[in-house]
Amino acid sequence: MSNDQTLLADIDASIRQTRFAARRNYFSSQLMFVAAIIGSAAAGGTMLVTDEYRVLAGVVALVPGLCLTLNKELKLTARANWYYQKLQRLRGLRRQLVFEGVAIERVSRRMSELEITLEPGMPSLDDDVGGEALSPSAPVRQVASPPVLTLPAANQSAAPHAAPSQPARANAG
Repeated sequence: MSNDQTLLADIDASIRQTRFAARRNYFSSQLMFVAAIIGSAAAGGTMLVTDEYRVLAGVVALVPGLCLTLNKELKLTARANWYYQKLQRLRGLRRQLVFEGVAIERVSRRMSELEITLEPGMPSLDDDVGGEALSPSAPVRQVASPPVLTLPAANQSAAPHAAPSQPARANAG
C-alpha cells in the first residue's frame, strides 16, 4: 500500500467516524426536542381529559424540562455542528489528495493542523466549570496570586474605629 493510499484510507476512516458522531449528536438533539414537545402535549392532554391520572400527568410533565436540560448540558447541537465542520474539512483534504494533485506531505501536514486547531473547539461537558474546557491541548491558565494583606506593626497604634451612631428607636409596644 503506497503512502497516498495509506493517507487516503486514514482520511476515509476519519470521515466515517466523524460522520457517525455528527449524525448521532444531531439526531439525539432532535429526539430531545421532539420528546419535549410530545411530553408537553401529553401532560396537557392528560389533564384536560381526566383528573384520575394526576400522578402520571405530573411525571409526564417533567419530560420536557428533562429533555431540554439534557440537550443543553450535553451540548448535543453544538457537538453536532463541530463534527459537521470537521467532516467538511476532512472531505476537502480528501479532494485535495485525490483530485487536485496536492502533494501527500502537504495534505498530511494539513490534516495534522486540522486536528490541532479543531480539538480545542470541541464542546466539552465541563466548559462551564472554570469558564474553559479541560482538554489536553488547552493552554494552562495562569491564576493570579491573591493580594497580600499587610498588618500594622505591633508598635504602631491603630486608630480606634468609632461605632456608627444609630438613631434611637421608639418601642412600639
